[in-house]
Amino acid sequence: ARIQQLHEFALAQVVFDIVLNSAAVLLTGSLLSPMAVWYNLAIMGAAFVLRRHGAYVAAAISSITYGMLMNLVYYHALPAALGIEAPSPEPGLGLVYHIASNIASFFSIAYLSSVLVERVASTQRKLRDSEENFQRIDTLQRVLVQNLESGVLTTDADGVIRSANQAVEGIIGRPANELVGRRISEVLPVLRPSVGAKRLLDFGPIPTEMSHRARPDAEEQTLRCTGAPLTDTYQN
Repeated sequence: ARIQQLHEFALAQVVFDIVLNSAAVLLTGSLLSPMAVWYNLAIMGAAFVLRRHGAYVAAAISSITYGMLMNLVYYHALPAALGIEAPSPEPGLGLVYHIASNIASFFSIAYLSSVLVERVASTQRKLRDSEENFQRIDTLQRVLVQNLESGVLTTDADGVIRSANQAVEGIIGRPANELVGRRISEVLPVLRPSVGAKRLLDFGPIPTEMSHRARPDAEEQTLRCTGAPLTDTYQN
């Protein structure tokens, strides 16, 4: 939270990682070190924090640093105080191929990791837009349901009430928030199935009429009920 220039800090972090990788390469065999692949970790990190351009910059810095170090080691140009001796490679182009393949891998990893990061970022943007659209639709739906003159109850598969609109309060005679979590058969005893029957009654498209009293001393109401299953995309 104390860092204001995040882009510059990320670039400095990537450069620092490359310096550490270079030190590791020198300490683990220099020309013949297998640790040159560690540069790829810094390049992938750059792709995540600095995107495509950062990945290519990290690959270029890694290539220059690695190439210069290998040349300095090969030609014994490093200070003797470091105690790093160049191994005696076999004659031929094997050493050149080794260095060139490592450098080629830097740019390959930069390309692949940047493509991956851009796809992840694109997916995150689409997901965020989808969530915002869902929230707008959900809010609109709640407003519409709350303003219906008809009472609307939703339950789970066990008949436990999950939501109720304001019109239900006038029908049941209780606040809607007190209904959530209770079984619909407790709120509307007329919906209690007979012994051995299914947990929920099936309502068809034709309304079912039933009598109901909000309180024992209240006037009897005739309710017309219809029901419909609510399923998700997996038909649950």
